[in-house]
Amino acid sequence: MSGSLVLVGTDRGTDPAADGHIYAFEAATGQVVWKSPMGTGVSTDLLLDGFRLIAYGANGELFALDLRSGKPLWTKKIDDPGSDNYMPSPVLIDHTVFAATPGGSVVAVQSRDGASLWRTQLGPCRDLQLASINSGLYVMNSGNVVYSDKYLFRLSRSSGQITKRDKLPASLSFTPSEAADSFVIQLSDHTLRRIGINGILWTVKAGGELTTHQPLVLQNQVIVADATGKIAAWRLEDGAPQWSTVFKDLKAPITTIGADSEMLYVGTQDGTLQAIRIPGLPAKEPGSKDSRGRFKKLSSELKRD
Repeated sequence: MSGSLVLVGTDRGTDPAADGHIYAFEAATGQVVWKSPMGTGVSTDLLLDGFRLIAYGANGELFALDLRSGKPLWTKKIDDPGSDNYMPSPVLIDHTVFAATPGGSVVAVQSRDGASLWRTQLGPCRDLQLASINSGLYVMNSGNVVYSDKYLFRLSRSSGQITKRDKLPASLSFTPSEAADSFVIQLSDHTLRRIGINGILWTVKAGGELTTHQPLVLQNQVIVADATGKIAAWRLEDGAPQWSTVFKDLKAPITTIGADSEMLYVGTQDGTLQAIRIPGLPAKEPGSKDSRGRFKKLSSELKRD
């Protein structure tokens, strides 16, 4: 979301002949303001730097578009990924874009013109993920030939050199979420961890394998889902349990959780979307509409832990 625009990146899905796009929709009406072709598509987070919208394409290119018109400003090829490689989301710090490649490199380019600043090879690595704390650059790996263990690296923003390396107890699962002076990660040992500049702040154990592609940081809560269909919230400050609910008879795991001021939106891998009311708000009848007229399916009741 940027001002009156809703920005969405798409990939080509299962159709090898299709093209991906970035769309800008008018928030008030849903009408398309502009769309820009992105080749094989964009499935990573979109970045905004002033009037520049920056995306990391599945073809290994970084793009900058004019936010107002969708017209290309610059393109920078940084990798030649395989057709089924996962592309991690880039991060933006002080007008510099940092991106990781499936081949285990981290690159830095200027957001103004796409000029290369440096490239650091950490691999061969699997599933590098980037995050930032207080403008510091952090990279996590999931094990490789060089680093058989899993690490949290801190890199110099100016040179790309490794300035710190801490071992992680398990492989990273999906994408970290930044939260004030920290970030939150999901690990393959079914744990959720909040990490600050000096290391791990807290760790909590989920009931099963964590399936959400990214933890949802909502005010002072962190919300994730596991393979049992359970959504649970922990307090961001100290990891204390807040509430949980179980979605029964799911045909696919919960992969995404979003929110607005009233509702949580829960998406599963088979494309099903459900909504539940955020704890603490007055209950509405199932099937009712909110003030914006959008239908809400209240599929389960939350219980306090």
